[in-house]
Amino acid sequence: MDALSRRDHAFASGFAVAPYDGFANLHALTLDLGSLDAKSPVRLLMTGYVNYFSATSLYAAWQAGVKPVSPYAEAQLADGTWKKIAEDAGFPAGLERTIVVDLTGKLPAGARRIRLMTNLQIYWDQVLVDQSVNAEARATEVSLAAATLHFRGYPKQMEGASPGTWITTMTA
Repeated sequence: MDALSRRDHAFASGFAVAPYDGFANLHALTLDLGSLDAKSPVRLLMTGYVNYFSATSLYAAWQAGVKPVSPYAEAQLADGTWKKIAEDAGFPAGLERTIVVDLTGKLPAGARRIRLMTNLQIYWDQVLVDQSVNAEARATEVSLAAATLHFRGYPKQMEGASPGTWITTMTA
């Protein structure tokens, strides 16, 4: 849990990278959510990034019979078996960002441990559990005062291993 408790660019990974960019072996990020209030919502706020596959690596994987597996969530039942609770948990598309995985009403009674399964190269930096009852989203329109358009260049290309390989454990 220490690796995922703060946003510090120490990424949880621990999976074997496949020979195709963006792919890895089928792996799990296992989380113990602790004691949860069964009457409150359960949302995971997950910050990370994806090492995307290219058209070439996707085609090569397809030729080898490897298909991308979008992250899905499972909960551990009292008997130790796992039950799928969310078919598509989503992932942080693009550069590092935070996604919300809403598990409200999906966790079996008494379940504490969940896992996200995928074969994509997803590097998680932080996972928070939110049980806010009165959380609400609202949009506020703000008038544009000024705008300028400038060329900002391109992201700097970094050669070598992904920074996601710094942490070798996946269980939180």
